Amino acid sequence: MRFALALTSCLLLMCSVGVAHADKRVALVIGNSTYQHVPALINPKNDAQDIGKSLRDLGFSTIIATDLDRAGMNDALDRFSRAVSGAEIALVYYSGHGMQFAGKNYLLPVDTQLESAEDVNRFRLMPLDDLFDVLQRAPGARIIILDACRNNPVEDDLKRRVASIHGSNRSAFLTRGLSRVEANGLIVAYATQANDVASDGTGHNSPFATALLDNLGTPDLDVRQMLFNVQDEVDRLTDGKQRPELSISLVGQFKLKVTAGARENKENKENKESKENKENKENKEVVAIPPLDPAAQAWAVTRETKSQAVLEDYIRQFGNTVYASMARARLEELKKSQVAAIPPPAPAAPPPPSVAMTQPATPGIPKNNLGPYDGIWEETLINNKFCRDRRVVRRIIIENNVILAAPDRKPGRVDGAGNFRYEGKAGHPAYFKQVSGKLAGESGIGSYYTPGARCAGKVVLKRLEPAQISNRN
Repeated sequence: MRFALALTSCLLLMCSVGVAHADKRVALVIGNSTYQHVPALINPKNDAQDIGKSLRDLGFSTIIATDLDRAGMNDALDRFSRAVSGAEIALVYYSGHGMQFAGKNYLLPVDTQLESAEDVNRFRLMPLDDLFDVLQRAPGARIIILDACRNNPVEDDLKRRVASIHGSNRSAFLTRGLSRVEANGLIVAYATQANDVASDGTGHNSPFATALLDNLGTPDLDVRQMLFNVQDEVDRLTDGKQRPELSISLVGQFKLKVTAGARENKENKENKESKENKENKENKEVVAIPPLDPAAQAWAVTRETKSQAVLEDYIRQFGNTVYASMARARLEELKKSQVAAIPPPAPAAPPPPSVAMTQPATPGIPKNNLGPYDGIWEETLINNKFCRDRRVVRRIIIENNVILAAPDRKPGRVDGAGNFRYEGKAGHPAYFKQVSGKLAGESGIGSYYTPGARCAGKVVLKRLEPAQISNRN
């Protein structure tokens, strides 16, 4: 019975909790530290893990995720969106790089690379508005805490270059940090004032995260007053150099930690439950659900891959786990199968003139100049609930790093590092999904979004016939 209850709770909440509560509380905690093309940060990963643990101790069903690329951030938000319905308190905490550009706020995944204004879009960065949209499904308190105003030289350089273009509005680009957002029914807490940057700190946590950890567990205190206390403590810790800013439009009192006496008084005052329901609540079994194993989760989606690069990356990350030996065995099998599949070289023979006449080369693409990702690829779309179909499998063709157009697709490209981008029809003549991601070896992964519609999801690519294109010329 205990095992069944624990399994059911895990499937419903997709996270672990430390204490059972009658009121549903959910939280999404993200900390991005190890940026690949943007200056790395010391503390966001520590901040996320410590704050996530504190929220679990307070009865929150918490998703904790660190060092996420764009696809990973989309996946974490998707998981959270399935848990917020019916929540009395829904909370999002983000620590890492954030920026505003042309009046919009963005959170930066660890694979962010900004070289031009066209790179600032929802396919490379996560718009803050996406968090607001998900939180609207929670009927109770909706809270966003942003320790996302870290100094970002790459962002500053990008804005200077864009603002130098003739006719640009300098005031639209040369702001710093995040802009203030007004949203109804929410509490939005910024680590520092609008248009300013916050300190990453030199200790284990940032100054803002330190103050938040000191005050999260204050008993019987309304969450708004708790955040005011955090505001004062950060001002004191930084000698007045950093002062958090709050945007509050939430009605009603919500407490993160309620003592037994306060909870009993509330129940007696409101008199909402019958004696039988109270007895059932008192006898309710408390179950601690063990945390999910990241290595097991990663192996579940990696075990069938045919990409040596994916397996090597898994071994680097989880080399000390029991799954690493299976990954190494899988890698050796792939290496042996690829060696055995290489045929002996054969003399090349020109095709008959009649064949060459009936199979002309693709216009605009040089012959015998194949790219490393050429071939026929299987495209699998894993869609959200707003799409017409939950799973779609189709094929695309890549030749000389060009994604060839089909009747329902626009052409796209793959660069030398495997980064791809293309557009395709999304179930309605007016809608084209915009797809981006990265190829590695014989597979690839990415995400897509449909402008003008709510349909979005993941994209998984697998090369089926790498030699097919070489026979076209």
